[in-house]
Amino acid sequence: MNAGPISPRRAIQTLLFTVLLGFAPVSVGWEYPDQPGRSGWPQHDEVANLDAEPWNSGWSIAVDNDLLAGHDKDRDYTGGLAVTLGGKRASESALSLDPALSWLNRKLPTGAFHAVEGERPPDHSLQFGLAVFTPDIRQAGPVHDDRPYASLAWLSNSQYLLHPLGSEAFQSTLTVGLLGTSIGEWTHKAVHRLVGSDRPEGYAHQISDDGELTARYALAYHRLLASGRGERSGYDVKLMAGGSIGYLTEADVSLGIRWGRIATPWWRFYPDVADYGAQPPAAPSAGYGRGRDRYLWANFKLRARAYNALLQGQFRDSPVTWSSSDLHHLQAEVAVGLVIPLPGFDLNYAFRVQTREIRHGQQPRFVTWGGVTLSRSF
Repeated sequence: MNAGPISPRRAIQTLLFTVLLGFAPVSVGWEYPDQPGRSGWPQHDEVANLDAEPWNSGWSIAVDNDLLAGHDKDRDYTGGLAVTLGGKRASESALSLDPALSWLNRKLPTGAFHAVEGERPPDHSLQFGLAVFTPDIRQAGPVHDDRPYASLAWLSNSQYLLHPLGSEAFQSTLTVGLLGTSIGEWTHKAVHRLVGSDRPEGYAHQISDDGELTARYALAYHRLLASGRGERSGYDVKLMAGGSIGYLTEADVSLGIRWGRIATPWWRFYPDVADYGAQPPAAPSAGYGRGRDRYLWANFKLRARAYNALLQGQFRDSPVTWSSSDLHHLQAEVAVGLVIPLPGFDLNYAFRVQTREIRHGQQPRFVTWGGVTLSRSF
């Protein structure tokens, strides 16, 4: 039987999953690097003796897309791109928001952020990102019974403080962005030309079309609950509780687990901070746990979201918006993934499923997407 030509989208999916499955055995035949039998829970003196933050601690490039989830649907959170730079350069760049973030950390009730400042200064990251959301892309007019077109281009800075005891960490992030720019439309159309998909037609009706300034301030508390290391494999279990105010106003709690060949400390494992685009914190790594990771991970998150500008709009009028009463304010998200080493880099694949956002119309459906992050630490 002639199945016809393979589409570029399907070819990319097949290549990706073939590569990932080829690296699936995460522990068999591998000796655990560095210190066999030791816990991933560092002692007080080890935290204090971590190397000072370098000018360049590493970088990552993250791509999210529904194509990476193994299906051909092109709606909801349809794609995202984020580039993250770590190290002192993130706080001293001309574009850095770090001075404003530090001011917020001092002024708002976040005492934990200055309680450990004398022990070890925070580590920093700077991120540029873009996220795109769509309804049925084949309709050129407003789609009033589905989610609106929306795009967000952003710049963010993060600070990450590791508690002296080594079992807790605190993260803060300030994001400034633009809703409704043409960058999302141009990028979306360019990708669809590349993979041979339908052209998105309705960006003229996106949230805050032609641009509107937005911002978000987020805090997160991370705690290692359990950890173990054997000769061939290890595991970490961590808790995250956080919240944000701004274009996404919410509170959430999550439980993350990783198992396999683990060479990095627990604070380098952060699947829980992804939320419409990867947001890796500036976790310290220099001087501890050098090696190559190869492990499976899972994360379970519960979220109470009070406001979502990407669905409800902001100050400017938009053709399609949803009121608060039309939205599900309690949501759950499940994510699973795999981290594998490549020559000189690490690759993280994630598959995420989120419960329904909208109560009515075409959108009462689960939202699924996949993501790939390529990173390098120094």
